[in-house]
Amino acid sequence: AVRAELEPALRRGTASRYVGTDAGGYRFVDEGTQVDVDTLLRAARAGARAERAGDDRAAIDAYRMATSLYRGDYLAEDEAAEWALVTRERIRETFLDASLRLGRLLTTTGAHDEAAALLERALAVDPLREELYQLLMRAHIAARRRSHALATYERCRRTLRAELGVEPTAATRAIREGAREERGAAQPHQGTGGELRLPFVGREQELSRLS
Repeated sequence: AVRAELEPALRRGTASRYVGTDAGGYRFVDEGTQVDVDTLLRAARAGARAERAGDDRAAIDAYRMATSLYRGDYLAEDEAAEWALVTRERIRETFLDASLRLGRLLTTTGAHDEAAALLERALAVDPLREELYQLLMRAHIAARRRSHALATYERCRRTLRAELGVEPTAATRAIREGAREERGAAQPHQGTGGELRLPFVGREQELSRLS
């Protein structure tokens, strides 16, 4: 059955490229075979090494590969398989850690939209990881999407309250306050009579003739 899944066109009695037999049962033939899980883990480790070395471009490329290879929970169709639990959790945590690291680097280098999309994908995997919300808010603020940042905070607050019965941490609240202050500073001021007062940028001469 395993051989049929991996190689549907394999003829009966023909040796498989991927599954061999030993006295003790089946074994995986990995010579010349590349497995996404192994590539994902190697790419994440390469990204961490490059990041420690200060090579942000190489780190971004490696983390991009790692996160692109994540296809959801390992053997999700067989959740009861206890032997797969450790591997499943390891791959999941590797993806989430790589997403956080890549999200920070992308935000720092100005790729705010890519960072936001990646972090939303990571939140779909773990909607209770507050650090993902924090970084997503920062990406929106950096892109001058303060309303998006505030909406992200509210989503974080509702999720944590509903699932864990807790409120966002002080660090998350501080990011929200920063978004509020910047949003308020960006609003045009109104005069005492309620009229909208806009700055006379580049109109100094015209203004002097009126006064």
